[in-house]
Amino acid sequence: MEQAKKEELQQDLWRFIIIGSFLYSMFYTTLENIVASDRLPFRYFVIAGVAAFVVEAVLYFWIRSWPGRWKTAMVWLTGVLWVGVCLFVGR
Repeated sequence: MEQAKKEELQQDLWRFIIIGSFLYSMFYTTLENIVASDRLPFRYFVIAGVAAFVVEAVLYFWIRSWPGRWKTAMVWLTGVLWVGVCLFVGR
């Protein structure tokens, strides 16, 4: 039982690393298009990172008790949203 719990926590770690990178990229892309600049100042990196962290923390506490396949589905949903934001925001 303890081994299964460790494996699930390891999978959760990778799921949330992926979700966090998707969220950061979405927020940064959105800020880049709002500011309309090729090179953003450092504070926008920080704003995108903090926003991604806050959303990811809320998401973690919301879905932490879900079964593994639903958590994986949330990763896929975030990935689809990421593709949409990267392709269609600012065009």
